Amino acid sequence: MQVDKLLAITPEALAKAILHRRERLAEVIPEQLDAKNDEKSTAEEIAREAKLQRDELNDKVARVKASRNKAHAKAKELFEQASNLREQIDLAGGYQNPEPEWKKEKLQKKLEQLEFTLETNWGDHKTEGRIHDEMKRLIRDHEKWVEERASSQPLIHQFRNLNKEAVELINQAEQFHQDMLMMVKENETLHTEYVDKEFKRRNIDSKTKQLTKALQSSEIGIEHWQKICNGEVQHLLIDSQRVREGGPSTVARNIQRKRSNDTRESGGEEE
Repeated sequence: MQVDKLLAITPEALAKAILHRRERLAEVIPEQLDAKNDEKSTAEEIAREAKLQRDELNDKVARVKASRNKAHAKAKELFEQASNLREQIDLAGGYQNPEPEWKKEKLQKKLEQLEFTLETNWGDHKTEGRIHDEMKRLIRDHEKWVEERASSQPLIHQFRNLNKEAVELINQAEQFHQDMLMMVKENETLHTEYVDKEFKRRNIDSKTKQLTKALQSSEIGIEHWQKICNGEVQHLLIDSQRVREGGPSTVARNIQRKRSNDTRESGGEEE
């Protein structure tokens, strides 16, 4: 716009135009703000649910990890105890198998003899019953004999139990570890979803705040320009009158003031 046309605009017209603009914004913004607030509430609920799911899985991963570490630590402790027992066993003369091969062969031979007798006496129920009873007795006697030999070596029994329990704990730890890996992979997906939903929530929240500030600014502006439209506006003509009389505009005065300040700060003299 040319300077003459700009200067031709009266303060009253300018004040009314600004007031109209503020009033129009004050009419439009509330509807936009209500819609954005509804959108914000929905986004907050979605982000909160996503965070809850992620955090719950995080807690579960932490518990499984703790169980895995506990199983590892206990297994290590048992293996160390078993190692110490093995040293004691070796010092005591080593390990004696409670069920040597010759004993198993002897039992097997007797059982085979009884089976042969059973086959050759097929149909004689009384004989079959006695043979079955004899076979069960031989097996019981054999198991008892092995158990007695094993009980005579308590360190061996303890050594076996320690190793068995340690192996079971290692298997448990491995299962915990596999479960944890699956949950960690799932957690990566949940975390990505949460970050995306939280970003959207923040974006909506930022726009809501902008609309709120715009509404507040418009309301303050309406009050201000209503007072101007209803009152004295001559003070708005000061700058305009100065330009009419050939004086510098507000922009020019600001530039000149800045130059003067820079000259004083540098210690020079203003030309």
